[in-house]
Amino acid sequence: MKKIITLVCLFSFAATLNASELWDKVKSSTEKAVEKSADVVAASRQKLKAEKTSAQIRSDSHVALNLNFSPINVPFPMAWGANAYFIASKNWMLGVDYLQSKKSIKFFSFEVGEVKEKNYTFQARRFFGNSFNTIMGVGHRNTETRLAKNLFDLVLHSYSETVSEFETQYIRLGLGNQWQFKKKYTFAIDWITINIPFKGKILTSASEYAKSDEDKEDIRDAEEILKYYPSGAVIQMNLGMVF
Repeated sequence: MKKIITLVCLFSFAATLNASELWDKVKSSTEKAVEKSADVVAASRQKLKAEKTSAQIRSDSHVALNLNFSPINVPFPMAWGANAYFIASKNWMLGVDYLQSKKSIKFFSFEVGEVKEKNYTFQARRFFGNSFNTIMGVGHRNTETRLAKNLFDLVLHSYSETVSEFETQYIRLGLGNQWQFKKKYTFAIDWITINIPFKGKILTSASEYAKSDEDKEDIRDAEEILKYYPSGAVIQMNLGMVF
C-alpha cells in the first residue's frame, strides 16, 4: 500500500513539474506574440505618421490642375474638360472649370445636325475635413445648334448653318470628394453639380429661317424657354496634380 501511495505521489509531482514547464512555455510564447504585435502596431503608426493626409498635401501646395470627365452630364452626356485652381488653404480652393459636350441631332437614323454646349465656371471648393467639399460658383454657358445647309454638308457632317445660339448665366452648386496621394496626384469625384440659370440671351434665332410669321413666333417662344434650361452632372471625375 505504501508503495502505491509513493508511486501516486511521485506521479503527481512529475505531472506538476510538466504542467509548470508547459505553463512557462505558453507564457513565453504569449509574451513573444504580444511583443511582435506591439512592434507591428508601432511600425504601422510610424508609417501612418510619415504619410501625409489629403488636407496636409493641399496645405503644402499652391496650384491644382485637373482633367475632368462626366459620363452623366445633363442634358448632353459624355462631357469633358479641364479645371485649374489656386489653393488658398487646406480648406479653400478657388479657380475656373471648363466643360463641353456635343450631341448629334438625328432624323430617324440619319444625323442631320448637332448641339454643342460649353460651360465656363468660376467656382470655389470649401473642404470639411480631409476630402469632402462643397462647390459654389457662377458660370457662363454657350449653347449652339447647327443643321446641314445642303446635301454636301450633310455627307461631310459640316453643319455650317447656325439655327439657334444662346448664352446663359447660372449659379453652380455641388458636392464632392477629393483625395491627394503620393504628395502630388489628385483623384476627385463631384457626386452632383447643378447649374441654376438666372439670366439668358438669344444670340441667333432660328426664326430667321422660318417661312411664316406663325412659325417664327412659335420658334421664339421655344427659344425663350430653352435659354433657361437647367443643367448639371452626376459623378464627374477629376484627375490631375497639385504643385
